[in-house]
Amino acid sequence: MKKRHSFKFFLIKWQSIVAILVIIGYSLIMNWYFVRGLDESNLMSLNLEMQAFSLAYKNQLNPEIPHSIHFNGYMGWQQVPAWVKTQFPELEFLTQLEMRDVKLFAPQRATISAPSTVAFVVAQPLSDGQLFYLTREINIDFMHNPQAQEQVLSMFRLTWPLALGFLILILGAVHLIIKRLTQPMADLANWADSLTLKDIGKQAPSFGFQELDRIAKRQQATFTRIANVLDKEQEFLRNASHELRTPIAVVKSNSELLSRVLKDNKAQASVERITRAAFNMQQMTETLLWLGRDDEQSLVKSEVNISNLLHGIIKENEYLLQGKEVTLHLNIPKFSVFLAHTPCRIILSNLVRNAFQYTTQGSVDISLYHYCVSIKNSNHNPLDGDTTSEDYGYGLGLNLVEKIVKKLNWQYENLEFNDGRNVTVDFQ
Repeated sequence: MKKRHSFKFFLIKWQSIVAILVIIGYSLIMNWYFVRGLDESNLMSLNLEMQAFSLAYKNQLNPEIPHSIHFNGYMGWQQVPAWVKTQFPELEFLTQLEMRDVKLFAPQRATISAPSTVAFVVAQPLSDGQLFYLTREINIDFMHNPQAQEQVLSMFRLTWPLALGFLILILGAVHLIIKRLTQPMADLANWADSLTLKDIGKQAPSFGFQELDRIAKRQQATFTRIANVLDKEQEFLRNASHELRTPIAVVKSNSELLSRVLKDNKAQASVERITRAAFNMQQMTETLLWLGRDDEQSLVKSEVNISNLLHGIIKENEYLLQGKEVTLHLNIPKFSVFLAHTPCRIILSNLVRNAFQYTTQGSVDISLYHYCVSIKNSNHNPLDGDTTSEDYGYGLGLNLVEKIVKKLNWQYENLEFNDGRNVTVDFQ
């Protein structure tokens, strides 16, 4: 599964990547502009000197060809230094002002290192057609001597605390921005986690941003729709269960009356099946009514003799084993526990009925150990998918068991193996 990161981590990661790229790019651009600015400054200085000499020469003032520590002048191509002829051969013939610069490296030094000399040339034809050249050579090898290096280190020692302080200031500002963004999101997540059906109608709090407030409103609207659906389902369940009570009571009373009137054994067996079905439906209805309520106190708790309850349920469902080669093993010592009788009976009835119904040839083991009831069925001749019966679970079965144990916080384990199933319920 793809690993998911927090929003805060995502912001910090990409902010750091963007910041590093910006710093590197800005540093490269600033370095290029700085070097280019120095080059342009030197060329403009030579250009000003060139214009002054050209004007004096035009006015026949016989200006002296300049030679100084800053620049040197040459009249004619033959007089220029060899490096000018090598680097700029196109300057031998001119019709207008030309400016060039070049960076020269020492023969033993790699080109990716700093140049040893930076040279500038400004050339212009004079009024009589002669070519005049001005050159400037800046030797930067002095940077490699100890004095220059000490100056650079001194400057670095002066500037790095300022740079570090600026970096801390930027990181602090970024941290505050991220905190300002992520804290409302955490508040939104906590609010959504604590949202229940009881407080769904309350006004959603403001989280400081329109987008988060809109998400909160959408979340609340979704919960409201879910609550409405649940209310309708619970209302239908309560109404249906209440309506079933009367016909179930009629079936029970009339089946009891028939059992007294009829003397035929076959008729008695049919009446007993009707009575069992009515009893099971009554238990189901009561449990469904309880599941539809939010109040867990609606079921009365009392001391329940689990062993007697199990024996009664087994006796009620023994008819499901008639005509089958099934061995029943019981290990049910006497034990009582304080709990809700109705859901306990529904659970055990469903589990016992399932085990008896789905075992056609094999064994069923029912054991009780303190609060735990274990029902294991081993079926050596499984059914061919015929799981329908008028006496079997009324379509609820294990699904109803899971809902009951979940609501009452009981422990439930359903393990399936090759030829059967082992179900354990802990009522503690």
